[in-house]
Amino acid sequence: MIIAMILTLLFILIIFAAFIWQAVWVAIDSRKKGEEYWWLWTIAAIIAFPIGLIVYALVTRSDKSKCNNCGKEIPHNINSCPYCGMKCGFFCPSCGQKVESGWNYCPHCTTELPDEIKESKASKKSNKRVMIAIVITITILALLIVISFLGVITYSFNGEVFSSSKNEIVTSNDADERGYIGSDYEVEYTDIRTYNLRAGIRSVDYSGTRKNGEVIIRLYDSQGNLLSESEPINSKKFNDVFVSDNGYATKIEIEYINFKGSFYFHF
Repeated sequence: MIIAMILTLLFILIIFAAFIWQAVWVAIDSRKKGEEYWWLWTIAAIIAFPIGLIVYALVTRSDKSKCNNCGKEIPHNINSCPYCGMKCGFFCPSCGQKVESGWNYCPHCTTELPDEIKESKASKKSNKRVMIAIVITITILALLIVISFLGVITYSFNGEVFSSSKNEIVTSNDADERGYIGSDYEVEYTDIRTYNLRAGIRSVDYSGTRKNGEVIIRLYDSQGNLLSESEPINSKKFNDVFVSDNGYATKIEIEYINFKGSFYFHF
């Protein structure tokens, strides 16, 4: 149990560290690349691990261009190629400042820009692509959360995750050829099974084997009051009788706690 708790805690710490690392790396890398929406990329990286990192890497990689002079891949936001020194992008013919494609006027000197710059839509497409990628990332994360939530709810209703109380009327048809009621549990089982009796009883005979966990027997009267509760049954092999000293019981409750083995009873 202690080892399992340590491993679980270690796993949580690793996941938390991965979240922090992803967010920090994306923030630093996107700012180095001059991404306009670096802060939005960082938010996506924090809330969408590891999808945010994957989408960021794919989108920003495709957002690079090639130098017309040397042909090497360069970031889209620099003024000149770091390899050959050739100017990259568009520049105002009046003041020489760098301008973005699709602009009509220079924001530095208000000069009207040439049609070559006006009609180019590369920058707008790039920004639009970034926004679409981030929206898709967050949408995928939201869908995964919803699907996971619905899966847990469905799983719990099937009685596979959360313990549930099963009320059953005990009849002769429930017993095996020996007159016992119960089952073999090949995997760890945690649950509470409740059996309503047609007539009152004073004792319960039980037997079985245990590989892990424990079982507790409780007896209740017709008003739902607890009459007797057994000590946790945790022997490797058991064959004993549990007796109610406080009256006749009309309901039997069997609680399995991480139980693995076999448990049968009759009365």
